[in-house]
Amino acid sequence: MTTKRIDWNATADKAAAMTDTQIHYALIDIQKTLPSADAMDREFGTDNGGYYRDEASVLRAELRNRTSKARIAAL
Repeated sequence: MTTKRIDWNATADKAAAMTDTQIHYALIDIQKTLPSADAMDREFGTDNGGYYRDEASVLRAELRNRTSKARIAAL
C-alpha cells in the first residue's frame, strides 16, 4: 500500500473554495475516517491517518482565517 501525500497548496485552494458548512462536514468525515485509517496504518505501515490530520489542519486554518477577517471587517 502506498502512503497518501498531501498537496498543501491544492488542499488550501480547495478549502478556500468551500463554504463553512462544507468545511464543517468535511471535518466530521475526517474524524469518522481516522480510526479506520489509523488501523490500516498500523497494519500496513502507511501514514494515511497523518494525511487526514494534515487535511484537517488546513481546513481549520481556513476557518480561523475567515474568522479573523470577519473580526477585522467588523472594526
